[in-house]
Amino acid sequence: MQFKKYISHSLLFISNRISRHALLLIGSLYFCLLFLLRVSLDPPYFGGLLVWNLFLAACPYLISLYIRKIGKGHGVKKMLLLGVWLLFLPNAPYILTDFIHFRYKANPIDWFDLYLLMGFSYLGLQYGLQSISLVYKSIQEEYSPRIAVLIQISVPFLCGYGVYIGRFLRFNSWDIWMKPKQLLIDSLLALKQPLCWLFIIGIAFIIFWFYAQKQCTPIRLDKKNL
Repeated sequence: MQFKKYISHSLLFISNRISRHALLLIGSLYFCLLFLLRVSLDPPYFGGLLVWNLFLAACPYLISLYIRKIGKGHGVKKMLLLGVWLLFLPNAPYILTDFIHFRYKANPIDWFDLYLLMGFSYLGLQYGLQSISLVYKSIQEEYSPRIAVLIQISVPFLCGYGVYIGRFLRFNSWDIWMKPKQLLIDSLLALKQPLCWLFIIGIAFIIFWFYAQKQCTPIRLDKKNL
């Protein structure tokens, strides 16, 4: 009984002092350190892509934090920021597709690789979910709940489309400036492929699922419940 009370008080202490933002930072540092350990054990290693993709996944999150920080007003500036945010947002769920690089060869270190892939993928997705939540709150407060809900529903499908463009058409977020014509043509042609739509729906479902789990109100730990 005393042990249970100790655990409950510990969870209360942690939950009251560590924000979700801090947890994302701690998780990112932890898995980046594990990545360095993995490279030192058996180089070369494809995992350098994971670190880069995690950085790209964090970009829309950082943009959404800035959007929240500037508050109401700044109409033109905020619209430009939202455009850049939407452009980089598919990088968050994109990291889920890095499992394509995993090759199991009956080597114990392969399980370490799988652990790293799972960790980086989860972090990337969480950066995306937190980012969507922050932008949703900003739009809800400044414009209207209807517009916020519309964005909340459409963004996961746009993310799925963006991931497809990145993974299969091999375009990057900045190609909208570097190769705008080719990007537009290839992206529109991709919509004719049934696989493209299946992929979009699949990624959107994952985002909706985890976002719904995130929005569920957990049992609050307070002294009355201990």
